[in-house]
This record gives sequence, structure tokens and C-alpha cells, in this order.
Amino acid sequence: MLFCACHRGRELIEKFIHKLYLIFYMTVALLSIAMVIEVGTWFGALSQGVASVQVMESLAHLTVLLVLMGIVITIFRPTVRGLEAKHKAVALREAHLNRVMTTSVVGYAVIHPKTYKYIEVNNALCSMLGYEKEEMLGNTPLDFCMPESEKVFRAQSSTIEQTDDRQYQIVMRHKDGHPVYTQYNANTVWNQDGQAELAFSFVTDITNIKNTQKALREAKDVAEEATALKDQFVSLVAHDLRNPIGAIRGFTEMMILDTKDPLNEKQKEYMSHVFSQSNELLELINDLLDISKLQSGMVDVEALFFDAHYMVDNIAHRLKLQASKKGITIVNDVSENTRVYADETLFGQVVQNLISNAIKFSHEDSEVRIFAEDGDVTRIGVQDQGVGIAKGAIEKLFHMEEKTSTHGTAGEAGTGFGLPLSRQIMQVHEGDISVESEEGKGSTFYASLPKVVPEILVVDDDPSICALLKQLLTLEGAHVQEAYSAKEAIEYIQRSGIPHLVITDINMPEMDGLEMIRKLKIILEDDLMPIIVLTAVDGEKASHQCLALGALDFSQKPIVINDFMLRVKRFIG
Repeated sequence: MLFCACHRGRELIEKFIHKLYLIFYMTVALLSIAMVIEVGTWFGALSQGVASVQVMESLAHLTVLLVLMGIVITIFRPTVRGLEAKHKAVALREAHLNRVMTTSVVGYAVIHPKTYKYIEVNNALCSMLGYEKEEMLGNTPLDFCMPESEKVFRAQSSTIEQTDDRQYQIVMRHKDGHPVYTQYNANTVWNQDGQAELAFSFVTDITNIKNTQKALREAKDVAEEATALKDQFVSLVAHDLRNPIGAIRGFTEMMILDTKDPLNEKQKEYMSHVFSQSNELLELINDLLDISKLQSGMVDVEALFFDAHYMVDNIAHRLKLQASKKGITIVNDVSENTRVYADETLFGQVVQNLISNAIKFSHEDSEVRIFAEDGDVTRIGVQDQGVGIAKGAIEKLFHMEEKTSTHGTAGEAGTGFGLPLSRQIMQVHEGDISVESEEGKGSTFYASLPKVVPEILVVDDDPSICALLKQLLTLEGAHVQEAYSAKEAIEYIQRSGIPHLVITDINMPEMDGLEMIRKLKIILEDDLMPIIVLTAVDGEKASHQCLALGALDFSQKPIVINDFMLRVKRFIG
């Protein structure tokens, strides 16, 4: 751009200076001729003895001409000299710019906007492609393109007269035949009439970048293939080991409990060690299988809304025997109606692992407390009064490659994979797991999930029903969208995405609720959201129709609020 501006500026200044010089010299010449005439007239008057009045008039004319000459010289000469200085500056800038372009390590080319031929190229571009300057001038970039980039260049060339700035990548052909990956940063220069005057481009050789990217992709593919093989190997080995180890564990337990042919005390002691080690090995294998499934993407996360209070209640019941052996009380301080959006099985596995660890590292006759914090995220905390964790060990807890398993306060063993597995589960949920701990005073682990507000679409042609349902559902903390026809509902889902729950009437004009469900099955390719159907038709036939189409529940009209809300809470927690 600077090159073009300097070039045009230099031409304009040269033309203007040339005109000024012509005007200046013509003016001086005319004034000089007039002065010569007046001097001749004056001398003639003196020699002929003409009256002094005429002599004075000649002197006056001569004086005026001298003044005009002085004015012309005073005004024009500095102006012309100033323009000459600007002309030299422009020429200097142009020379400097030419020198920069010539010595630049970045390729530079000027292209004619009509013929697309090279008008100018610098040494860097010639060196990049291995050609002499004379070999490139008069040809188009297309003459040096690889076949796969011809379409790209043609498409970009067609926009030279429409756009100022363009950036694109094309594969050029080196003189020896090998490909050169280039990036063009192109600009169009316009004349005063708005016509494209020329196009210039800075050309960067990105071959090394492309080769590096290709090498990285290939390395990534190799690594992913190796990881997949490793995961497959771990999965196969762990799966094949689980059955025989389970059998060893089972037969060992039978021998210990056998009262018909009992073992002696020494044998029972040995078998108890075998049984304990079998349990640990089986637990390790199960953790490895879970980790392998997560890493290979074999685990499908089916996130739903549920009440965390009842999830914790169920886990506490399962771990009651483990806690009672050490006299530990499990306290569920998670309030009812604590809504969580997650895969209940996987998230439950995380919370169960945290509670089990808390029991393992708690002192006898102490308390393990589970509570919830609500905010931008929903955090389930598990607090114990146990041995705590040293500061240097906290960062290692969640890393698979770190072996952090230690024995519990009653000698309980672990695999060391529980917390790394839990973190992976939380990350799959776009959440995380963290810990606060002080050695000797206990620990608090937090499982944090993004807070999700239930999105519910209510479909009914009766505005009063929509208003009632919106009021009821908003009180439950849901975000409610209303649609007054099946067509409007389908358009909303196509535009905004699948809501967490759809509540629809059956009897609506133009398109009823059942037909809407059929169309949504086609549009969403059977990826249906939970649907509750409202129907004024009593009987099993209506319910079977609804369920057969994919609806998960139905409710009678007129709406019985308690019954209706119980059905809704199945889906929004």
C-alpha cells in the first residue's frame, strides 16, 4: 500500500512541479519583456525631450513591473523549492520501500487486477519458488499452482475487484516440482474512479508449519491408536481375570464359613488373607475396567435431574455395615429437593467412593457428614474427622500415575484408583472434585457440578392452561417456554434445541399432540426428550397410544395439581 501511495504521489508531484515551473518561467519572461519595452520607452522619451509627465509615467510602469517580478519570485520560488523537497522525500521513501521489498524475507508480488499476471515480484518470492524474476513476470500465480489449489486461486481472483483484503492459502509448485505451502495476504488498490488499479500480496512460506502440523496429527493418531490398544488390552485382561478371581474369592469364603468340614485356626488365618487379597484384587480389576471404559468413551453419560438427598440416603444405607464396624455415624445433611443434573449411577459412584474413603480414614466413634452447597455450581461435600492429608500429598491424590493408596485407621486397604476415577467421572460431567484438609484434623472432599436449570416446553392451545402450568413449574425453579400450537412447538425445538421436558396437550387444532410427537421422532431421529402428555380422554387406550409413541408419562385433564407435580418431579428432580 505504501509503495503504491509513494509511486502515485511521486507522479502527481512531478506533474505539478512541471506545471509550476512553466507558469513561473512564462510569467518571468513576460514581465521581463514588458520591463524591456518600458525601459526603451523611457530612454526614447528622454532622448526626444518629451515632457517630464510621460517620463514619470514610464518610470511608474517600470516600478510596477519590478514589484510584480519581486512578488512572483518571492511567492513562487519557495513554493517550488518546497515541492521539490517533497518530491525528493517521496522519491527517497519509494527507494527505501523498494529496498525493503527487495531484501525482505517475506515474498511480495504485485498482480494486475484484470489479467492476474505478476507485475512485480521480489527476491524472496523468487527464492521461495526457485524461479528467476524474469521467469515469473508476465505469468499468473495459477501457472505456479499445484492442481489442488487451482480452485482456491480462481475463487480468490474473482474477488479482487470486490474486496479490499483477502487471506488464503494455496499450494505452489517449486521449480524442482516439490510443493510449497504458502499463505497470501492480499490487498486491492483503487484509483480515483473506484476501479481496481492493482493488487499486491505478501506471501509467507508455511511449508514447515504444515509439515509440523502433519507430523503432530500423525503422532496423535499413533498415540490414540496405542492408547486404544492399551485400553483394549487392559479391558480384556481385567475382564478375563475378574471371573477366576471371583471364583477364588467365592471358594475361599466357602472354606472359611464351612462348618461341616471346618478349617483349623491356622488354616482359617491363611484363608482369611487369601480372601482379603482376592477382594482387593477384584476391587482393583473393577476400577481398571471403569477407568478403561471412561477413557475409551465406552461409557454413555445419561444426565437427568434427581434429588441428591435420596441418592445420599441410598448410599449411606449401603455403607452402613462398613461404618458400624468402626462405630462411625453417617449424617445426611443434604436437604430434600437438592436438585442435581448428572448421570445418577456415575455421580453416585463418586459420592459413594468419597463416603467410603471418609469411613476408611476416620477414627472410631466419629462422624461422617454429607452436605450440599448451592450457588453457581452444586457442590456435594463429604466431611470426616479423621487423620487428614499432608499438604504435599493432596496434589497427587487425583493423578492416575501416582500411587497414593494408604491403609485406613483400621488397616483397610485400597487400590489407589478411586479418586483418579472419580475425577474423570466429574470431568465427563464438566465438573470437578477438590479437597480441603488439615493433617490430624480431618478432610472435606467436594464433588462439584454445573448448576443446570430445567428447561420445560408447555404446549397447549389454551392460554389459561399454559399460564397455570407456567406458574406451577416456575415455583419449582424451572424455566418455562410456552407454545400455543404443535407447529409452534416444533419450530421452537428446531430453533432452540431439545428441552429437558415437554408437556403437551393431545387435542389441539391443525396438529394434535400425538402427531407432533410422531414428527419430532422423525426430525430428531428418535432422540426424544421426556414427554408428559395431557389428555382429557380417560382409559387405557389413550395411555397406550401416548406411551407407544415415546411419551414417558401422561396426566389427566382437568389437572390434579398434586398428581401432576409428582409426575413432573420424576424428570426435574
